[in-house]
Amino acid sequence: MTPIYLRSETEAAMIAGLPAYMRSTDEQGNPIWAVAGQIPRFDLCIIGPIVTTPAVIDPETGEEITPAVIDDRFHVNLMVDDEALTDIPESLIVDPVPATPAVKFAGVE
Repeated sequence: MTPIYLRSETEAAMIAGLPAYMRSTDEQGNPIWAVAGQIPRFDLCIIGPIVTTPAVIDPETGEEITPAVIDDRFHVNLMVDDEALTDIPESLIVDPVPATPAVKFAGVE
């Protein structure tokens, strides 16, 4: 399995770009993401917006000195087999791979 990092402007754009088998439905029939372990070909970790620079907080007062910088785009981490990898549009793949991903799969360096 190969870890890849995905990014789109919105969740709707991510849904439109990824294969339909990466979506599922809940008990009421509402569309949801198929998350880790539901389908053998991939594991999906929905992240959403990420903090690119943490806020600076005064340790004595707890007051925010500098606000966090947020990347509001929609982020997803995906662990896929070679066959599923071919289904992922290159336009969604973060390239180069982040040096310090905000979220990593267990055991992936």
